[in-house]
Amino acid sequence: MDQLLSAIVLACLVPGVVLAGWLIFLDVQERKARQVDETLARSRAVITSVDRELVSIQSTLSALATSPHLQSRDFESFRAQAAIAIKTMQSTNLGVASAQGQQLVNLLAPAGQPLPPHGNPALIRRVVESNTPQVSDLFIARLTGKPVVTVSVPVPNPGPVEYVLSGSVPPQVLTSLLVQQRLPATWIATVLDSKGTVVGRTRNIDSFLGVRAGANLLAAMEGRSEGSLLSNTLDGTPVSTVFVKSPLTDWTAVIAIPLAESQSRLNRAVALAVGVCLLLLLSGMGVAAVVGRRISRSITSLSGPARSIGSGSPIELPPLAFEEAQELGAALVEASQALQRAGVAVSDGEAKLAAIVDSALDAIITIDDEQKVMLFNAAAVAMFGWQREEIVGRPVDLIIPPRWRASNPGLGHPFGLDGAARRSVGSDGRAFGLRRTGEEFPIEASISRLRQADRYLLTVIVRDISQRVAHETALVRSNEDLKQFAYVASHDLKAPLRSINGFVRLLERGYSAVLDDKGRDLLSRTSRAAVRLERLTDDLLVFARLDAELPPMLPMDFREVVDDALQLMDAAIEGAQARVTVGPMPVVMGGKSELVHLMLNLLGNAIKYRSEERPPEVSVTATQDGRSWVFAVKDNGIGIASEHFSKIFEVFNRLHGTSRFEGSGIGLALCRRIVERHNGTIWVESTEGAGSTFHFSLPAA
Repeated sequence: MDQLLSAIVLACLVPGVVLAGWLIFLDVQERKARQVDETLARSRAVITSVDRELVSIQSTLSALATSPHLQSRDFESFRAQAAIAIKTMQSTNLGVASAQGQQLVNLLAPAGQPLPPHGNPALIRRVVESNTPQVSDLFIARLTGKPVVTVSVPVPNPGPVEYVLSGSVPPQVLTSLLVQQRLPATWIATVLDSKGTVVGRTRNIDSFLGVRAGANLLAAMEGRSEGSLLSNTLDGTPVSTVFVKSPLTDWTAVIAIPLAESQSRLNRAVALAVGVCLLLLLSGMGVAAVVGRRISRSITSLSGPARSIGSGSPIELPPLAFEEAQELGAALVEASQALQRAGVAVSDGEAKLAAIVDSALDAIITIDDEQKVMLFNAAAVAMFGWQREEIVGRPVDLIIPPRWRASNPGLGHPFGLDGAARRSVGSDGRAFGLRRTGEEFPIEASISRLRQADRYLLTVIVRDISQRVAHETALVRSNEDLKQFAYVASHDLKAPLRSINGFVRLLERGYSAVLDDKGRDLLSRTSRAAVRLERLTDDLLVFARLDAELPPMLPMDFREVVDDALQLMDAAIEGAQARVTVGPMPVVMGGKSELVHLMLNLLGNAIKYRSEERPPEVSVTATQDGRSWVFAVKDNGIGIASEHFSKIFEVFNRLHGTSRFEGSGIGLALCRRIVERHNGTIWVESTEGAGSTFHFSLPAA
């Protein structure tokens, strides 16, 4: 138990430790990202202050460039004006150069002294060509020989630029801007010109002024406006570096933090987080150990009462240390009491079950996996003639006919084949039981399987169907006799009916003239009655033959069936001036002759029961419904009242007298029989006076 609880505690702690480690890792990454973001913000502030200073100088120069002394080329007067203006600027020198780069004014040179060309002629050309202010990179001034940065603006002129006014910005000014940011003393802030050359630095500016930045920093700056990287300073110190590039001057502010300093800050944060986690982990393990021992002792003390439940004796609970164990102990007490009550209930239930089984009208027999009888109720005793004490424990073969034992070696055998839990025997009428007297009798039986411990029990419910089989045999014989009678009667009637029809036609041809009107009317009625009777006998013969044997079910195009029926009805359709439309027809399974007969009846009825107010219109359509096709024969005839829907498919059921519509009363009954023989259904939808639609279904091919 202690080992299990320890494993549970470890299983709970390990995910926590992993999660804590992951959270510490995420915190470190977040701190690194925050440090980079904060340093980037400071770098943006640095480059913004540099841009602001350069823009301020540029604005002052642009205002000074509008001096009328420059417009009138009075450079001596302008020199005096410039000497006053420079006192308000961060520039150490002001000068004017021609468009060709020749210096005309330089405040650092005495008045009248010849001046050398400008030290950055490329800058002068850019200002002249673009006619816009420009900021130079670091270069060596020719007059002083010192590194300098200049801001140059064009002197306004209606035509091409003739003069350029420049203000010098010494590196010390840029360095002072960096110092004003009050960065930590260990940090190194640098300003690089557009070529990556140092023009300002918080530390050792004299040593690194004019030196290009390291290759890895220059590579990182290529094509980027800001970023961060790990690199070395120009004096070789490992640092975490961030940079921000100015969109105005293309200069870059760089801040480098010694890697040891930034890593030390992260290490302190990690150490604090790990310490807190370890403290919580150790505290949790201590609490878990104390609680685990209490749980272990309580659960161990419950093992004795739990074993006592099996014996059925009352149990006594020891003192338990926690609420859940007390609930478990109470549950054990309840289980013990319930088990005692259940024992009593089982005894009562077994007695009740035995009474129910003995009161059943069907025989109930239970056999074990060795095919030996275990239970034999009163109905089984009456059915098979064996007393319980005679058959219990003996093979079930005693009640199975010998000829059936060979094909059924064990009642449970099929269960082993398909894994079923229940099956029926005798639905095909070939299952038989064996009475003690040796008499065989037909039975129906259902067998269910129940697993008990390590074996299977089979319960067989048997019903004696001797009387039902006898009744079914008698019914089949009666139906066969009735079919034979209908066939013979219809067949034997055809010969005298033909004679009657022949005699009537002879009388009509030879003696019609000598008969009065009443005689001729009687003769006509006799002829029509004979025709109806002959049609009735034909329909009876067809009806009787339908049950003789099933037609071969073959795939066939139903359009051919409809066309054959329409061809046979061509005269009737033409005589009624009917219009028949046929939609696309599918391929179905069926017997062609019967299906043609089906369509003859339905199409014939559609034309026969037509309205006197409009010419007949008949349509034949088909729609698929799953594995079947549903056909519809629709007409615009007289229709059928809804109360007659279920009657019209019965034999000899007519809705109209023969004086109005001829017919035998068998046609729709034949239709229903044909459709049912094809495993389909037939029904009607109709509105009286508005036509009818007969639907029937056939299996798809």
